[in-house]
Amino acid sequence: MKQNPFFKFLAFFAITVVLTSLFTYVGPWWLIIIAPLLLGFFFKITQFHAFLMGAFSIIIYWGFLVIILSSKVGSSILERVAYLLPINGSKVGLIIITLLIGGLLGGLAALNGAFWRKSMRLVYK
Repeated sequence: MKQNPFFKFLAFFAITVVLTSLFTYVGPWWLIIIAPLLLGFFFKITQFHAFLMGAFSIIIYWGFLVIILSSKVGSSILERVAYLLPINGSKVGLIIITLLIGGLLGGLAALNGAFWRKSMRLVYK
């Protein structure tokens, strides 16, 4: 029986959010790559889908965190960080850059996990 890819994405996303939350709670921000890496290895998905699922999972997760952070702390910290970068103090630009970097990291980590699966000859058809 063939699985619905939508449910596979939901499972990938849910597990990514839980593991990423745990890893970033106990360590630095860059531990977000561990969850997509592991899931890219253990899920039976193609490399293209692994990249997309890893990228979208981290983008959605970080987007949610940015919304929570900006509502709790206020937008003053976002403005201050935005002035440090050459984006003329644009909060939206800072958020977009942050989400793109997070998505790229998550996608590349999941892609790396899928390639590890392939290199170990654990490919399922």
